[in-house]
Amino acid sequence: MKNIIVYGTEWCSYCVKLKKWLKENNYGYEFKDIDNEENNKEFDTLEVQGIPFVIINDNKSTHTVEGFNPEKIKKIMVS
Repeated sequence: MKNIIVYGTEWCSYCVKLKKWLKENNYGYEFKDIDNEENNKEFDTLEVQGIPFVIINDNKSTHTVEGFNPEKIKKIMVS
């Protein structure tokens, strides 16, 4: 099973769109609001520039998606 982590904020329109898309497509995910100090420190260690930032893990590999890119997420999830 693949695990999805989304880094973003509540005020980011693309983050809101992504959360809505994930829910509509029945993908469970963990949302980490980077306005929270602990989540922000964690996000900073990833050295990425934009949000939303998605990490998809399974037992074999880790994939990342920067920005709102539902087609890329879907492709990873079905692979």
